[in-house]
Amino acid sequence: MVTEKKNQLEFLEGMIKELEEKYRIELRKKAILKSQCDQAYLRGVSAISMEALKMSHSTLSDYYKGMKMPNYDGQNIFA
Repeated sequence: MVTEKKNQLEFLEGMIKELEEKYRIELRKKAILKSQCDQAYLRGVSAISMEALKMSHSTLSDYYKGMKMPNYDGQNIFA
């Protein structure tokens, strides 16, 4: 009876240690994923702001050059 309880206690302690280790691994995974997401977000923000900076230096005629449509000068709107 005593040895059975002792075995149960050892088994439960082993289970607890294993679950704690799994929990620590999951926390590490979450931390890694979060840092990767943060880096990707910052890269995206940086790319967007660089694109906005490029666009701020361009004019509307530069914008129309890249498009396959007629260039409107204000006179040919109803043409």
